[in-house]
Amino acid sequence: MDRTVLLTTYSSPEEAAIVVGMLRSNGIPCEIENRNNLYVPIFNGVDIIVFEKDFERARNLIEQHQE
Repeated sequence: MDRTVLLTTYSSPEEAAIVVGMLRSNGIPCEIENRNNLYVPIFNGVDIIVFEKDFERARNLIEQHQE
Protein backbone atom coordinates (compact mmCIF):
# COMPACT_ATOMS: atom_id res chain seq x y z
CA MET A 1 0.00 0.00 0.00
CA ASP A 2 1.33 3.43 -0.95
CA ARG A 3 1.91 5.90 1.84
CA THR A 4 0.30 9.36 1.62
CA VAL A 5 1.91 12.60 2.75
CA LEU A 6 0.90 16.22 3.20
CA LEU A 7 1.92 18.22 0.14
CA THR A 8 0.76 21.67 1.19
CA THR A 9 -1.96 23.61 2.98
CA TYR A 10 -4.08 26.41 1.54
CA SER A 11 -6.19 28.93 3.35
CA SER A 12 -9.19 28.57 1.05
CA PRO A 13 -10.97 25.55 -0.43
CA GLU A 14 -11.16 27.34 -3.79
CA GLU A 15 -7.40 27.77 -4.02
CA ALA A 16 -6.84 24.14 -3.04
CA ALA A 17 -9.36 22.98 -5.67
CA ILE A 18 -7.45 24.83 -8.41
CA VAL A 19 -4.18 23.18 -7.38
CA VAL A 20 -5.80 19.74 -7.14
CA GLY A 21 -7.20 20.19 -10.65
CA MET A 22 -3.76 21.09 -11.97
CA LEU A 23 -2.12 18.12 -10.24
CA ARG A 24 -4.74 15.66 -11.45
CA SER A 25 -4.52 16.98 -15.02
CA ASN A 26 -0.80 16.19 -14.83
CA GLY A 27 -1.46 12.61 -13.73
CA ILE A 28 -0.84 13.06 -10.00
CA PRO A 29 -3.55 11.51 -7.82
CA CYS A 30 -4.34 13.71 -4.84
CA GLU A 31 -7.04 14.45 -2.30
CA ILE A 32 -8.25 17.47 -0.39
CA GLU A 33 -8.50 17.09 3.35
CA ASN A 34 -10.42 19.76 5.20
CA ARG A 35 -9.11 20.43 8.68
CA ASN A 36 -12.14 22.41 9.84
CA ASN A 37 -13.44 21.41 13.22
CA LEU A 38 -17.22 21.11 13.11
CA TYR A 39 -17.49 22.00 16.78
CA VAL A 40 -15.18 25.01 16.89
CA PRO A 41 -15.77 27.83 14.39
CA ILE A 42 -12.11 28.20 13.39
CA PHE A 43 -10.94 27.63 9.85
CA ASN A 44 -7.63 25.75 9.92
CA GLY A 45 -7.01 25.42 6.21
CA VAL A 46 -7.25 22.81 3.52
CA ASP A 47 -4.56 20.17 3.08
CA ILE A 48 -3.59 18.56 -0.21
CA ILE A 49 -2.51 14.96 0.23
CA VAL A 50 -0.46 13.01 -2.36
CA PHE A 51 1.25 9.67 -2.52
CA GLU A 52 4.79 9.83 -1.19
CA LYS A 53 6.16 8.67 -4.56
CA ASP A 54 4.51 11.70 -6.27
CA PHE A 55 5.56 14.31 -3.70
CA GLU A 56 8.59 15.79 -5.49
CA ARG A 57 6.88 15.95 -8.86
CA ALA A 58 3.79 17.58 -7.34
CA ARG A 59 5.87 20.12 -5.43
CA ASN A 60 7.79 21.00 -8.60
CA LEU A 61 4.56 21.51 -10.56
CA ILE A 62 3.21 23.85 -7.90
CA GLU A 63 6.46 25.84 -7.87
CA GLN A 64 6.40 26.15 -11.68
CA HIS A 65 2.84 27.51 -11.63
CA GLN A 66 3.61 30.04 -8.90
CA GLU A 67 6.22 31.79 -11.03
